[in-house]
Amino acid sequence: MRIGTIREAVARLGVRTLLSLATAVGVQKRMGQALPEYGLTEGALWRHSVAAALAAESAQAYCTTPLPPETYVAALLHDVGKLVMARFLDADVLRLLAAAREQGGLSSLRAESELVLVHHGELGGLIAQHWQLPERVVTGIIHHHTPDQAGDVIADAVHLANIAAKHAGTGYSATEEDRQLHAASMTRLGLTADGFSALRDHVAARLETVLAMYTG
Repeated sequence: MRIGTIREAVARLGVRTLLSLATAVGVQKRMGQALPEYGLTEGALWRHSVAAALAAESAQAYCTTPLPPETYVAALLHDVGKLVMARFLDADVLRLLAAAREQGGLSSLRAESELVLVHHGELGGLIAQHWQLPERVVTGIIHHHTPDQAGDVIADAVHLANIAAKHAGTGYSATEEDRQLHAASMTRLGLTADGFSALRDHVAARLETVLAMYTG
């Protein structure tokens, strides 16, 4: 059946699906840019973002706690703050951030918090607020590295999606802390170690197919 109006599209596809598709189309070009300040070559941030979104979409099969429908969009956009930092921070500050990660052994979160006094999750949350995205999307983005501070399981779900995507071979991790899944998040999500491994493997196996869907 042909869909001729927005109302019909919402009825057939659902608000969640339409929001996800619109968000992906809107940010794909920008998130395809290289971010050498974060160790990311051209296309690497987009690849990681899609991997995280795939993990978020698939995570319910491995978690006993119900996951919010906003998890997919929050996972797709969890690193959007990096784009703004890379574009607007002074070059000397960016070099200091890179040195703090690569030579000083600080995680991305700690390097940004100590040198800039704001991390990319917080900045990404402000961007999501400006775009008038749902509050739970904002929470998931802000706290994808700090889920214990959120008081909302969406932060645990986006944290899981980010870490699963990294373990599936995407993104950049300066330290082991950047790749560590919080034990408390696993408990709140009802996720076992075997479940995490299965999710990681699922993301790795499906990623190329999903990326091809976006490039058409």
